[in-house]
Formats: sequence, structure tokens, C-alpha cells
Amino acid sequence: MDSSPEDLFDRLTLDEKISLLSGKSMWTLTDIKRVGLPSIRVSDGPQGVRKAVTELTAIESFPATCFPTACSLACSWNRTLIEQVGKALAKECRQQGVHILLGPGLNLKRHPCGGRNFEYFSEDPVVSGHMASAMVKGIQSSGHVGACMKHVCVNNQESWRFRVNVLVDERTLRELYLKGFEYVIKNANPWTLMCAYNQLNGIYCSENDYLFQKVVRNKWGYDGHVLTDWGATNRRVAGIEAGVDLEMPGTFGIHNKLIKDALKDGTLSQDRFDEAVLRNLRLIHRAVNGMEHGDNTGENQLPFSEDELFSQNHEMAYQAALDCVVLLQNDDNILPLASKKQSSAGTKVTLIGDFCQDPRYQGMGSSKVNSTKVDTVLEQISKHTDQYVFSRGYCNADDEDDDNASSSISGFFGKSKSDEEKESKERRERMIEQAVNDAKGSEAVIIMAGVPEIHESEGFDREHINLPAQHNELIDRICEVNPNVIVVLSNGGPVAMPWKDKVKGIVECYLLGQAGARALLDIMFGVASPSGKLTETFPLSLKDVPSNRYFPGNSHTVEYREGLNIGYRYYDTAQVPVLFPFGHGLSYTSFAYENCTCKVVDKSTEEGRTPLVQVECTVINNGSQPGAEIVQLYVHHNNQSTENRVYHPEQQLQDFAKTKVLGPGEAEKVVFLLTSDAFSFFDTGASEFVMEDGAAYEVRIASSSRDIRWTGTVASGDIARSHRATTSISKPSSDAALCHPPLKDGKSLPSPLVVSDSTFHDMLDKHPFDLMHLSSKSLLQQHVPGRGAPQPLQVGSVPGLLTQVADPNARVLPHHIDVIHRNSFLSEIERNGCFGKLFATIIMNAMEKEMEDPNDVKQKKMIREVARNLPLRCLATFSRGSMSFDLLDSLIAFFNGHYGSSMSHFSAGTQKAATGVFIRR
Repeated sequence: MDSSPEDLFDRLTLDEKISLLSGKSMWTLTDIKRVGLPSIRVSDGPQGVRKAVTELTAIESFPATCFPTACSLACSWNRTLIEQVGKALAKECRQQGVHILLGPGLNLKRHPCGGRNFEYFSEDPVVSGHMASAMVKGIQSSGHVGACMKHVCVNNQESWRFRVNVLVDERTLRELYLKGFEYVIKNANPWTLMCAYNQLNGIYCSENDYLFQKVVRNKWGYDGHVLTDWGATNRRVAGIEAGVDLEMPGTFGIHNKLIKDALKDGTLSQDRFDEAVLRNLRLIHRAVNGMEHGDNTGENQLPFSEDELFSQNHEMAYQAALDCVVLLQNDDNILPLASKKQSSAGTKVTLIGDFCQDPRYQGMGSSKVNSTKVDTVLEQISKHTDQYVFSRGYCNADDEDDDNASSSISGFFGKSKSDEEKESKERRERMIEQAVNDAKGSEAVIIMAGVPEIHESEGFDREHINLPAQHNELIDRICEVNPNVIVVLSNGGPVAMPWKDKVKGIVECYLLGQAGARALLDIMFGVASPSGKLTETFPLSLKDVPSNRYFPGNSHTVEYREGLNIGYRYYDTAQVPVLFPFGHGLSYTSFAYENCTCKVVDKSTEEGRTPLVQVECTVINNGSQPGAEIVQLYVHHNNQSTENRVYHPEQQLQDFAKTKVLGPGEAEKVVFLLTSDAFSFFDTGASEFVMEDGAAYEVRIASSSRDIRWTGTVASGDIARSHRATTSISKPSSDAALCHPPLKDGKSLPSPLVVSDSTFHDMLDKHPFDLMHLSSKSLLQQHVPGRGAPQPLQVGSVPGLLTQVADPNARVLPHHIDVIHRNSFLSEIERNGCFGKLFATIIMNAMEKEMEDPNDVKQKKMIREVARNLPLRCLATFSRGSMSFDLLDSLIAFFNGHYGSSMSHFSAGTQKAATGVFIRR
């Protein structure tokens, strides 16, 4: 592009400017040939480039390298490694002509059952922010490819994600759910941000002025680009006014007239419109010029051929996976196993589990990569031992769910469970008996267990954290005949382990990517020492999870009553026993922490931040094997005052560092520089981050949140006297004390955590949004066809704003509603009589035509769950111009019983729209 964005802006007509505010297709932005403006392409990520085979298809994609997913990568705690993965991803983007990779995702893991948790880094915003920042830097390092940070914000569940209203207090929002995004923006400056589907305190993220104007742009100074998640647009004019520059996918002009009319009547300000158009032009200019004129030298230079690039990146995927494996348990030092390089034939091993030959190595949904190759344990084991036998143990495709599940997948698809039960039970018993026989006499038994894809995917949340029943039974039965059992887990989130005390070894892989099997076996046979650590807590059961009473809410509202108390912040404060703590991970060696110090400093960093406190320690490998250690730095806030006492969790992670691989006796000095962020909290009364006058802070150097190695102290007065603080130091406001659940007896949090209506009301009342947005009556104000002007939606048996779930283990199902509107789900139409069920079936059948394999039960479940959670407005915006809002409204009128005005348009319109929305071209 020879012309600058500003020059192009002046040459465009109003209609051309409006066209830039929506995409051209599913994956491309609008081009304008008259002025020489090209189109650019985006692609799903974030663990691999998922370039679609056409501009209109949503599932089928070209081959690409599948790197470890975010849940695995985070366990490396290795910023340098993740930046290298980002660079490798960028090379494949360039090779495939992709300008922007849609990733990384850094939403927090509020609850272990979040269906998309495998795409996210951690329950902690410091880990998430630092990991995502490293990946963004890597992706954007050459200037050729941009990253898209997602999903802003509080997109922490899949249930009803297109519509659910997240109620969260401002302190929690700023300290937890926005903190990671803030860090990435200030330290890596991603080209673009993606807004989430859900509502935030009564306002859709896609039109949330508080979120994108007041915080992201004004507070954080972000001058980049904001786009919607695919289908997240609710009111496009409001979105532009709120600072959302681009809606995706392309909606073929469905909002153009509304935008033009809003400019004329002043509903949309000319300045906001012009800013959005210019940001789209700047993004295209940046991407095209980067692609054509960026730096192609050194590490950013592309290999000669695609095969060479894929070969390089497969090796990179292996190196990444090697750093991510977490050794959770190693009783009697059962690991590492002896390889044939150390003895004549190697350890006599029995391999058990279908995952040995059909590995679970990535997640389902928009991030699923068409991998260039996949290593398997069964193929790689011969490199380490000649003495092995394989027994399947279970069938990976078996859809039998855990005994505690409310229904089976077979029932989901209408199959008769009773017809299959006997045959299925006999088949499982035969496989288990064969595995038990094969395990007898082996020196070690490796059981590859985990969560099958069909139970964990984008589009729906997990129902529990149990392994499939046959996996647990298999482990129990093997332990009866062999004491040397090692369980290897492949899963996207925490699982319960009722057999923990029966097995000697537990290895957590999460989802290690296409080269994960090779890395796993190299760890297990001692080629390398494990160095990964958990970035989320493994609870003993769901009843211990602080958000469990309020997850996932109902089809309208989810209440974040637990506030700051997610993950280790809660477990450590309430002193709740856990299965494995945050930051836990073993090595084949041991480490000592010596020469620890903590002092106030006066020194600037390269990033321009102002450090206040310098913390140092020396890590010494005092074992007999090489290994790397991850050092974690926590801060405990000790509030000395009794006036306006402010709640703080027991401790919060503020920084971390991973050493190089240290040989026996070798040492490395680790230095942390803490800024105001480490000591401040968001005071809702002051509407800013403040350091508390008179506070004392305990700085904790740790190997995990439950393994503190050293503590030091620093006082806010000492920091104030250094004159280096960039955050104000003051007494907390009276509002600050009302923002979080009170401590039991003034000392600890209760377990289980129950937050009263009045406390939650106080928390929400300090938010800048007016509470009128949050009432169940005004929350869903919609235009209901056939009822005249827009009016508050009267919700049938939906609970009000402040409603607790009496049963902490209950799942609140979608409630009946009295009227259908544009934001009604397809699942609500499906329950609207025979015609509603027929309509939903037509839409789901059209979506399934996108599938490469019509018999893929896992993908079919995902597609149907996504379809059932689609708001009706998406039928129009996804229809590629086949369905107008007028036609959609006529359908809605029909479902609401207004047959006369809708019947004439219904038959032809439905079929045209259904086939136009999802069918592959």
C-alpha cells in the first residue's frame, strides 16, 4: 500500500467507509479495489494456524503444526520458550498468507469445568499476562503478522456464552479479569483485541463503552484495533460508539443502513465512526506492508520449503512439550525408568490405554489444528526399551460417561443406552481383564488416561471433573496386580484422582501437541528432567471450588459472588486441603534457595516501569541430576489499620522466573523487580489503584503456593519515602471495605464459600454501572416483533438479580421464558412446540454439512451444542445476506403466535437462510 491510511480515508465514499466496519467473509477483511485497498486474512489459533480451505468454511483447514495448548504451555513458566513458539506460529502464518492470528487467549480459569479452559493459561492473571505477552511478542516480532488477544472479557464459561450476563464487582474485574489483558497491552501492544460474546454487568461486551473506551483506551492508552468474536455483535451502532472497530465474520451489509441512519440522526457520533474506519485502514496498512516489506533475515527468515518449515516446527513443538510436562507424584522415585541406553534392553514396561495409539493432544473447537504429523507413545516407546507390551484397556471412542453424569452421550444423540449397555459392559470388561493380565510381572505399568474429546470442548462446559468410569476402574484393577503403576494424564483441566494413594507416579501432560508423545517418553526415561509446574489448583472435589455454587449460573445470568477468591487465592486463605497446589511440580533433582534478600530500590527498568522493591535469591541444584527450577514470588498484604479494613487474599503471585538447566551443584542467581502493581489494590471509592497507607507486605519466595522457602518484609511507608511509587499511597476509602466477603471471625474465609445477597449487592453497588442495567426486568430489553416499541422482556421463572443456588452441586438449567426475541437461543426455539423443534433441526442439519466426516460423533456433539447456544440474531448475521432482520423478525413473530404477519415469508426464508448460513462452499 503506497497511500497512507489517512490519505485513503479522504478518498473513500461514505458507503465504502461503512463497508470497512464489517468483514468481507468468514476470514477476510473488506477490500476496496477502486482506491487500491487490499483485503487481509485472519486465522484461528492459538496453538496452531487453522487456515480455512475457503473463505466461507468454518471447520476444514490446511495442515499446520499443532503446538502444546495454552494449558500445557503455561506449565513451562518459560517466557523465552513461549516467545519462540510465537515466532514459529508467525512463520506458518506467513507461509500460508495469514496476516493476523486469533490468539492468544488469556481468560482466567474461574472454574475447573470451563469447557474452553484448555485454551487458557492459568487461574492467575500474572501467569496469564506474562505468558500471553511473550506469545504476542513472538508472533509480532518480525512485523509480518499480528496477534489478536482474546476474549475481552469475563468469558469464563461456554454455557450460554452468547448471551449470559456476567455480574462482577469492579475491584474483581480490575484486579483479576482485566489485569492480564492490561499487562499484555502495556508490554506487548497486540495489533488487535477480540471482544467476548457475553454481557458484562448488563451490557454486551461488543457495545461496552466502559470496557473499551473508559478502560482499554483511556486508562491503558491502547491505540490499536478491536474486533468482535465471531457473531458477538448485538447492536452494531452501539458497538462502534463503544470503540469496537470491526464485526466478524462479514455480515454482507446487514447493518449498513442502520449505521448510515445513526450518523444522520446523531445516534452515532461522527468522531467515533471516523476513528473506527481509520483503525481498520491502519490495521490493513500495517498487515500488508509488514507482509511485503518486513524483516526476512535471521531467525525470522522462512525456510526454503513448506516441508522444511513443518519439520523445523515439529522439532519446536517437541522442545516446547519437553518443558511443559508436570511430574505430580513420584513415590519411591519410580521415575525415571531405565532406558536401553543404560541397560541391555531397558525397563520391562506394560503400556495401557487407547491414548497410547490414539493420543489426546489438543482441544476441540475453533482451535483444533489439522496437524502435519502426530507422534504416539506406541511408536516412540521402542527408542527407550525393547521390553514392552501394549494393552488397549479402554476404547477412546467409547461414549460411556462417568457413573455420576446426568446423561450419557448416547442419550444425547437419541440412542438407546439400554440396547447397548450389555454389549458395552462386556467389551470394557474384556479390555480391562486383558490389561490386568498384561500388567502382571512388568517392572512398571504406564497407564495413559484422561478426558476424551467428547467430554471437553468449546461449545459446552464439563459436567464434572471425574475421569471416565472405565479409566478409574482400569487404574484400580491394575493396582491390585502390580505396585509400580504410573498414571499419565491427558486432559484440558483438573481431574479427581480417587486412586492417588494407590499409584506411585502421576504425570500431568494436559494437551502436549503433536510432538508430545516423544517429549513425554524422554521425560519418563530420564533423557530430560521434568520442569513443569501447575498454573492452576487441582481441588479434591468440586464442592471445594469457591465459584461452584454460582457456576455456570442460568441462561440469563451468572454471578461472580466469590470475587477475588478463585483458585489458590481462596484455597490458601480458607486453608482448604487440595489435591495438588498451584505452582506444584516435581523434578528428578532437588533445589535449595539461599542468599535471599528484599530491599527498596531506586532504579528504572527497560520497559520504563519504576521498580520499588528488589528481591533476590540463589537457586542451587543440590541433587544428583540436571534440572531447572521455577521460582515463584508471592506478596502477602498485612493490613495494620482497623479503620476501613480492606480484604486481601492470603497471598498473590507477583512474579516468577525459571532457571536454566542446572547441573548437580550448579547455582543461578534470580532477581525480581517489583513495581507498584505488586502492592496496590483497586479502591472502588477512589476509582483507582492505590497503595494502602500503613500497610506492611510480606514478600514470599516459593516453590509453590504451599511451599514457601523464604519470607521478607517491606512497609508502604518505606516505599513512600523512596519517592518512586507511581501509584498513590492513601488511606482506603469507606467503599473499599464493602467490596468483598467479610472474613470469618476476622481471620479466614469460610469453607464452603457462601456470599449473601446483601454482601454481593454491596460489591456490585460500587461498580460505575447503574444497577438498573442489572435487574432481571431491564436486563433483556429487546425489540419483540408484534408487540410494538421496544419494551422490557418479561422473564418467566428466571431468578432475579440476587439468587443463590441452594444445592452447591446443582447445575441451573435454562428456564422457560414467555416471549421469543432476537437474543433467544435456538435451544429455546427447540422447546417451542413441534414447529420450533423442526426449525432447530433444519438449522443444526445445515451446520452439520460443514463436517468433513458426517460420522464424527465428537464433532457433531460440539456443533449441536454450539447451535443450541446461538442467539437468533446470529441466523441473520451469519447468513451471508440470505436472511434480513425483517425476515428474522417475521420468524420471531411466528414463534410468539403472530402467525398472520409472518407465514407468507417463513417457508422460503427459512430454507434459504439455513443453507446460506453454514453450508460449505
